[in-house]
Amino acid sequence: MARYITGESREQLDLLPPSLDELIPDDHLVRIIDLYVDSLDLHALGFERARPAATGRPGYHPADMLRLYLYGYLQQIRSSRRLERECQRNVELMWLLNRLTPDFKTIAEFRRKHPQAFRQLCRHFVRFCRDAGWLASREVAIDGSKFGAVASKKRVVSRQALAREEQALNARIDTWLEGLDETDREETHRDGPDDGQRRRSLERLKALRDQTRDSRERMERLGIHHHVTGEPEARLMRSPQGSRTAYNLQTAVDTDTHLIVHHETVQDGDDSRQLRPMAEAVQAALGKTEPISLLADAGYSNGEQQQHCEDRHVACHIPPRRAVNNQGGG
Repeated sequence: MARYITGESREQLDLLPPSLDELIPDDHLVRIIDLYVDSLDLHALGFERARPAATGRPGYHPADMLRLYLYGYLQQIRSSRRLERECQRNVELMWLLNRLTPDFKTIAEFRRKHPQAFRQLCRHFVRFCRDAGWLASREVAIDGSKFGAVASKKRVVSRQALAREEQALNARIDTWLEGLDETDREETHRDGPDDGQRRRSLERLKALRDQTRDSRERMERLGIHHHVTGEPEARLMRSPQGSRTAYNLQTAVDTDTHLIVHHETVQDGDDSRQLRPMAEAVQAALGKTEPISLLADAGYSNGEQQQHCEDRHVACHIPPRRAVNNQGGG
């Protein structure tokens, strides 16, 4: 007689354990997250409301919001809306947050308001791993990755484009001024609505010209050639898919435990000037004065920076950068 595997009846009485705590194994990840967050001094790290205000509407404890974000990070859940849904249906999060269900706006606002506190938390975790002996290796590998920005290439403004736009606006302003002068020379001219509208248009052109000039001069002072409107930290970078607006994320990883020792977002499109700052940051994070080894690809090949690292007891293992001869002739 053919049969199928069948489930239990929907009318069956609840046979689950009587408490959430019995549903979570003793060695589960959420218990580690809970203990780690309890050990933190959130006020010293820079999280707001770590000490509740005496007045006003009560808010969520930053420790609970941090537990939620750490769980989402480890489960590769970045969306605040998805985190909101997980709070309502995920038994692990029900245990971790004591059944709290913050909405997605509250979750997103917590991340937006605490960028510096999250950076301090990352540094604290590295020190925690170092003190626990998980970063005892003397060998670290570094590499850079391009992460695409939200802004498209259409939002990229260059100094050359601003200079051309400024010239075009000056030409238009000169044309308007010549037209107004010609009108003033006409004996039959009297101030009217057309004249006032033309003068207002001229003022708008001058304001746009001044704004364009200020933007160009600001880029010159900062020493940058491109600016991404709406995402000023992003840059136009080359990638295997062509040029795009992106960030260059530098990461240093312990070769034994594969734990991230240091990470930094930079605006350079290549890695040739990142060897020295990454080496110094790794030494500071590990708190080591004895020699360490640094592994990197040919993109970090820079004789001056390698010598600087060698002088400070950092042995660099980097293949030389070799250009490809596409023209023939050896």
